[in-house]
This record gives sequence, structure tokens and C-alpha cells, in this order.
Amino acid sequence: MALSGAHAVGRCHTDRSGYWGPWTYGETTFSNDYFCRLVDASEGWAPKTQHKGKRWTGPPQFVNSKGDLMMLHTDMALTWDEDFKKWVDIYANDEERYFKDFAKYYQRKKKKKGGGGGGGRERCIGDVPVGAALGFFVFSCLIVISFFLCFLPKMSVLELNELGCKNLNGGGRAFVFFGPKD
Repeated sequence: MALSGAHAVGRCHTDRSGYWGPWTYGETTFSNDYFCRLVDASEGWAPKTQHKGKRWTGPPQFVNSKGDLMMLHTDMALTWDEDFKKWVDIYANDEERYFKDFAKYYQRKKKKKGGGGGGGRERCIGDVPVGAALGFFVFSCLIVISFFLCFLPKMSVLELNELGCKNLNGGGRAFVFFGPKD
């Protein structure tokens, strides 16, 4: 429950999730504003039907009366269920309590994710988690491959020679390598 308050930070983008908009006006600030907005009757949460003057064709979501904040069904469900609503009210009225509970449950979730019998610790290379190191390696490889497949084929032989490249097969991009200028 406390972790859903992380929606106070960030926003939805139609090109990524299909949903649109921020949950709060302070989308770069971690706070209890998400819970405050959920219980604020003046927000007037209603199903989204319009977007920038046109009929909304995205997935179902809720917007406030101004149309500039959004909530998902899962967010609104926290106010419809009495057991969850109790916690929405607690966190809306006590930001310090929310911060304390969020920290506790976030740490618990992070330890569970580490898993692998390591006592909740992630496997690391030095101080870098293995997953992050692998991700960086894959990302770096993609950048290099993109360079060779997208950028080099568009360059002339003269430009390649100026970069210090040699083309061993006299054409194409299959055997380009970097070396000293002749």
C-alpha cells in the first residue's frame, strides 16, 4: 500500500503505457501528495473522455475536474475499499508516517528481489550489481553496433579515411576497421 504512493513522482506517457498525465502537480517531488489528491473531494475524479479537445481513445483512466491530473483504476480502488481507504487517509494526513512506512516496505521488497540465497544481497562486480554491469555492457554493444550499421555506411570513403578507417574489401561495410592513417 505504501509503495503505491511512489506515483507522486513521475507521469504516464501515451507512447509508453497508453495512459496520459501526472498523478500530482509535484511530479519531481517525493511526498504524500498522491494520497492527498486521492481523498480530496474537490479533485472531482471521473473517467477520462476527452484529451486536448478530442475524444479519449486510450485505456480507461480517471482525471480530475481540470483534466490535468490522472489516476488509474488501481489507484481509485484504494479509495473504494474500506481497508485500503483507511491507509490512504492515514498517509494523506501524516507524511512522516508515510515516509517511514515507505522506507520500511521498499527495503523489504528490495531484499526479496536480491534473492538467490545471498541473504538479500545482490551479486556485485566491485560495487556494481551484476545486473547493472551486464545492462551497461549490452547497452554499450548496441551503441557500437548501431554506429557500424547506421552511421558508417552513410560516410564516404574520404570521410572514413579521415577517421583513420580502412576498408579491406574495397566496398561495403563488412570489413571496416579502425587503424592509423596511411
